[in-house]
Amino acid sequence: MFKTKLNADGTVQRYRARLVAKGFQMKEGIDYYESFSPVFSYPSFRMVMARAAAMDMRVDQWDLKNAFLQQRIDVDHLYMAPPAGYSKTMADGVTPAALHCKGSIYGMVQSSRLLHVRLSRFLKANGYRQLISDKCVFTKGVGDDEEIVCIYVDDIILATKRGNEQKRFEFNKMFEKEFEMSPWTQGECDWILNINIQRDWEKGTIHLSQEAAISKLARRFGLDNNKGSLLPMDPNVKFKKPDLSDVIPSTSFDYMSAIGGLLYISITTRPDIAYSVGVLSRFMSCPGEVHVSAAKKLISYLYSTKTYGIRYSRSSGNESASAPHRHDQPQGYYHAEKNKKGIIGSPVQSGDGATVSAYVDADLAGDQDTMRSTTGYVIMLYGGVISYSAKLQSTVALSTAEAETN
Repeated sequence: MFKTKLNADGTVQRYRARLVAKGFQMKEGIDYYESFSPVFSYPSFRMVMARAAAMDMRVDQWDLKNAFLQQRIDVDHLYMAPPAGYSKTMADGVTPAALHCKGSIYGMVQSSRLLHVRLSRFLKANGYRQLISDKCVFTKGVGDDEEIVCIYVDDIILATKRGNEQKRFEFNKMFEKEFEMSPWTQGECDWILNINIQRDWEKGTIHLSQEAAISKLARRFGLDNNKGSLLPMDPNVKFKKPDLSDVIPSTSFDYMSAIGGLLYISITTRPDIAYSVGVLSRFMSCPGEVHVSAAKKLISYLYSTKTYGIRYSRSSGNESASAPHRHDQPQGYYHAEKNKKGIIGSPVQSGDGATVSAYVDADLAGDQDTMRSTTGYVIMLYGGVISYSAKLQSTVALSTAEAETN
């Protein structure tokens, strides 16, 4: 498999070539036993970024070199056909018909799990505690010695106090003894999972955005030259399933791919489009002209606001941020605000004295096809959003009171 790895600005970092196994041919109980492997959730990632901004913590990143190739597999007899172009012969000059796999490679069903299990055991053995709520987040120490480790497959993030260089060097040395690592540049983490991390030490802020991913999505659908939109969705348009004869074919507009790209952006750094994407994703199998038009409008809106994101601030640690999102700001803030329609806000104090604010609201029978209601919530900490959602309820509410409590 050939792949191009990009930098934060979209330029080519390096080209990769990998030998990948046909994992879809592996049989459970014979070729592997367990395959589940967790990664850190985006709310956990945002929580770590928020805490790093508030507590003046530096965020560094490490990458395991050829991570899956460093693990031994959990079965004794596993074989694979030689890849195309394989020319190595045995002692008798015969090219082997099969290769005996002693270690894991990319494509094997269990490779990711084996790596996670090894990393978890390694961190626990070195005094790190695994969170119950997220199996890929580990903590160690308190105060100036606090360390937070996040794992996403082979990407490792470490948050430590800004001036504690010794902790970072010890962490790097600890991992180099156990794993083969990519060289640590000793630079801060500014790009991971297509998320751009901008740090302003003077102002005490961390800003998360996805300008490169949004630009790529807009270019793919030819919407990077549009005028743009001030709103993600027209509030006066009611969406429902079209007649079969009015369904737009994928050859005309790849609606499913567009919603997939929007969905990834919405769950990472853009809570302002969560509701819009949730509504449009209900018509993945049967989009009509109105749905395609709304998807294009949403992509245009994203492109015109591609520098917007979520910002966490050291100065917002003990404040209940309530300023609404303004479109004239050069870089966006997303805040929830109480209003006359009954949005509920409930600030509480966290362990370090910061204010956690939660806001929730629901409509009544907003979905035109099922008459089900939609519930949305947002949870804020240190001036920015850490968790949010806008989902269709599983049952039909018969009153506004029932919709609010479902």
